[in-house]
Amino acid sequence: MKRLAWKALAAAWLTCVLTGCGAELEQGSEAAADPTPEAVEQAPVASVSITDTYTLAGCTSTSPLTNNSPTYGVSAPPGDFSCDYTLYVPSGAASVTFNTYGGSGSTAHLYVKHEAVPTLSSYDCKGTLGSPSNNNQSCTVNSPAAGTWHVRVYNAGSSQTLNNATLRGNYVTGGGNPNPPTGVLTLGQTVSGLSGAKDSVRYWRVTVPSGQNFLTVRTTGGTGDSDVYVSRDVQPTTSTYENKSNNGGTTESCATYVISPGTYYVMMHGHAAYSGVSITATLEP
Repeated sequence: MKRLAWKALAAAWLTCVLTGCGAELEQGSEAAADPTPEAVEQAPVASVSITDTYTLAGCTSTSPLTNNSPTYGVSAPPGDFSCDYTLYVPSGAASVTFNTYGGSGSTAHLYVKHEAVPTLSSYDCKGTLGSPSNNNQSCTVNSPAAGTWHVRVYNAGSSQTLNNATLRGNYVTGGGNPNPPTGVLTLGQTVSGLSGAKDSVRYWRVTVPSGQNFLTVRTTGGTGDSDVYVSRDVQPTTSTYENKSNNGGTTESCATYVISPGTYYVMMHGHAAYSGVSITATLEP
């Protein structure tokens, strides 16, 4: 028995010498710790699929307007509203006017509401006379309540996006301009002491009876640079008008041929800041 045990021990020693017992044991340890991939049971992977897509209908953000300063780049998708714009009107204001003009691609309509976002069925004032080639809209509230007024531009088209329209809000305090925007400019009467910032606008309307050849609007006095624009039936802009003055400074004259009687709109635009300017409208038979 002792001889057999000795022979077994000798055989084991010879095997270690020939194959390297340390390496074999190390390999055995690695195999035990890191079995082959076939020996590993893979955990099930949950399948993931995206089933929801999100689109923004209109715009839900709110942007403040600066009194009597234009906001450019207003847009709206077909059959929907633009972003919500707001103008804070102080107490004692004589009027507040919102207007939009320009833009391309579709028809702009204007909706305004006090202290709430306007909708097609809930508004305090609206302007809905625009067309794709003429998006001039205006909406005026006299003696407005103090607080935040909301305005949105609605794209009345059904297929094209309204792009790059301009929006403006303007309130006039009781002690300020005697002829607020969209007020009446009485023929033959001069309005004095007008002032405005660069790119500001101020509107009046003039009713022209039949039998007249020209409506002439003149500005005089003061300093700076103001221009006069005139259009029939709709408020003019710096790009859409029937006639405009061409002088520099504040001494301007704009004689518009009267094609037919009706309402003509006069816009005074600040090509640069101006102050102390007077304006007068007269008719020539």
